[in-house]
Amino acid sequence: MSAIAFRRQASLWAVAMVALAIELAGCQPEKSPDVSPPPGKTPTEVPSDDRRELVVAISIDIPPYVMNQTTSGLEIDVLHEALPEYKLRFLQMSYAELQTAIQDDKSDVSAGVHRTDDGGIYSRGFVSFANYAITKKSATQKIDNIADLQGHVVLTWEDADE
Repeated sequence: MSAIAFRRQASLWAVAMVALAIELAGCQPEKSPDVSPPPGKTPTEVPSDDRRELVVAISIDIPPYVMNQTTSGLEIDVLHEALPEYKLRFLQMSYAELQTAIQDDKSDVSAGVHRTDDGGIYSRGFVSFANYAITKKSATQKIDNIADLQGHVVLTWEDADE
């Protein structure tokens, strides 16, 4: 499981969070996600450029989590809903680079990191992955353990073996 390292659980938790955000948005007047004012101010009092910019380190495009060079995706939506008072500028990088983006002064926030004892401030996980073996029914391949994959082409995500 990974977190947002202020820092990533998407399966059901992120879907629930997005559904909650959509539900809550339906209870409020419509507003653009890029012009949300700080608490206590109306949209007309705060121009969108008054918001503090946060540089957010995020993974390369991996649909449905991050898509179209960070213009959409579950992670993008969750970050915008969680941080409406900030103007987010996304910086895409590999998972390995995400782990040290803050320490290396590449970003203010890093999405998709694993918790460590580095003194950082971490959110709860908001994206998680599960391992599944999928094959064509016509292949009649029985997969009960990792050894059954020997000799086959396997597609996975970075660091899936950890």
